[in-house]
Amino acid sequence: MSETLQSHTTHFLIAERELKSTELYAPKVPERRRTPRQHVPIPLFVYGYTLEGHPFYEDTSTIAVNVHGGSMQMETRVQLGERLLVTNRRNGRMQPCIVVFLVERASGGLDVAFSFTAAMPHFWQNPGTGKASSGEIDLDYPTVELVEQ
Repeated sequence: MSETLQSHTTHFLIAERELKSTELYAPKVPERRRTPRQHVPIPLFVYGYTLEGHPFYEDTSTIAVNVHGGSMQMETRVQLGERLLVTNRRNGRMQPCIVVFLVERASGGLDVAFSFTAAMPHFWQNPGTGKASSGEIDLDYPTVELVEQ
């Protein structure tokens, strides 16, 4: 006995539309930063330990900053998750941070993104001005005021 299998074909018609140029080139990726970043160079001292365990310090500056951290260029090799101590040379404030992203530069060295352990809205501010750089940016961050009862 032989059986014949019948197949059914269904056709779907999808209406064509012209894609906008932004849809062709810009992937839709949600913003992962908790606060907006500002591109401003702020001089830093960075302290840490080399991969061999020797202490190092490096003189560098930021590429971008926000109240939760920033990014900088470094010549010293560091690792994801490594703890560093950054010092804002303009105001003398020091803050521990964690390396959260690394990219090797073609010219050598690394672009390093770092995160503070908590929001630090005053870390980037110049003394007396309340701004990260004379008149350029203002890193406003909502703060909670404690009211005594």
